[in-house]
Amino acid sequence: MDAGRLGLSVPNSRVLQAMIAGNSGVRGKAAIVGLGPVALATARLLEKSGLEYSFLARRSQCSEQRKQLLESTGINFRALSSKPELGNWNGNIRGQVRFFDDSTEDLEHAECLFLAVPHTAYQEVLYSLKKFRFETIVLLSPGLFSGEIVRSLAVGRSVVSLSNFWGAAKFQNDSVVLKAVKKKFYLGASDLETAQHVSVPFQKAGLNPSPVLSCLEAEFRNITLYVHPVLSMAPLVLRAAFALNPTPKYLYKLYPEGPIERRRMKIYALFAREVMAIGQSFGLNPFNLLAFLHRDNYRVPSCFLEEDEVDRFPTLSTEQQGDLLYARYTGLLVDAHSDPDQDGRYFDFSAVPVTTIDFEKASLPRLLTEDIYHLCLLRALSRRLHLTCPAIDRLYADLHVVLSELSTSARELLEGHMESTNTKIERRVETLLAKAKERTRA
Repeated sequence: MDAGRLGLSVPNSRVLQAMIAGNSGVRGKAAIVGLGPVALATARLLEKSGLEYSFLARRSQCSEQRKQLLESTGINFRALSSKPELGNWNGNIRGQVRFFDDSTEDLEHAECLFLAVPHTAYQEVLYSLKKFRFETIVLLSPGLFSGEIVRSLAVGRSVVSLSNFWGAAKFQNDSVVLKAVKKKFYLGASDLETAQHVSVPFQKAGLNPSPVLSCLEAEFRNITLYVHPVLSMAPLVLRAAFALNPTPKYLYKLYPEGPIERRRMKIYALFAREVMAIGQSFGLNPFNLLAFLHRDNYRVPSCFLEEDEVDRFPTLSTEQQGDLLYARYTGLLVDAHSDPDQDGRYFDFSAVPVTTIDFEKASLPRLLTEDIYHLCLLRALSRRLHLTCPAIDRLYADLHVVLSELSTSARELLEGHMESTNTKIERRVETLLAKAKERTRA
């Protein structure tokens, strides 16, 4: 089955070529949805590419404060001090901000829309933007099948998916700090020529997008799709997220500070193989997971991984693959490429804290919400495709083990979220598989 037969839209080449031309009349007509680190990093990217931009956001106390800053003194954007090679990203971000409920004719004609919000919010955002007219949507942090879902919600618009956000950025006081830039990421449209056209602004900013033939192909190259469900569904992490364990835990640290241990890495290797098998059902070729992690994303020193080990990864057993993944994450405990401080300490790359659920707001953390969505989606697809996927089933079982340990209120919160997610996914899976079947017959 050809992935291009899933009905993914063909972006308007005229618009995209105009967008990358700089002084083409598209200047000032690119809109960034969101005011978080991804949105502000995207603003800096467009600025470096010679493109003008403005912001669209949901009205809130936080967004009101950021609007005030962006339209006055600006927000400082800087590279991590231990990463001097990223110094050319330093700058001050200023821009016009409009809220979804504003009536603003100047933004109703934005030709290109960059969605810098979680993929689980795409439907709500696009509904809020019905009054705005735009031709092309670029998904900066899509989930699996986001391109197809967005195309169905924004009929007549062109959709382009990145495999994932091209860097790592966070707020620090009143600044946005760029921690890293990916060596390579994937950018998918429905034909290679269009993907190459929309790659140009990223290339002008010094990034390295790799064009692929469809949104879906790019989305199956999303690093978080392979990493996060395995780590965030580890019982140790789930217990920290639901405050069953008062000791802070970290997503990328070794046990007992985090979920990284050899047995978990073997589940990781098997899980990745199962995800790629699902991708094959949609016409996508499997790839070398370790090369993808090591060469396309973050490279660890050769004392942890030899290049020939990376090359041989697909030919190895699950046990051997798990051991190499364990070696890689050991090499990521600190960033060996950063500059040590006066105490000889390197940047603590693995210190990504597990976010605890805010029970007063009765909402799950964003990353946990996205990971549960992907796990439930993959489980539903594997069943409909009649694929045996013990690792996916194991992760789902881990979630239910911790579910049984929760207090009544916490259990009801998670059960309600999972029930809603599974209901939504069942409808989407039916639609996706029906379309794939139609295209195969055609």
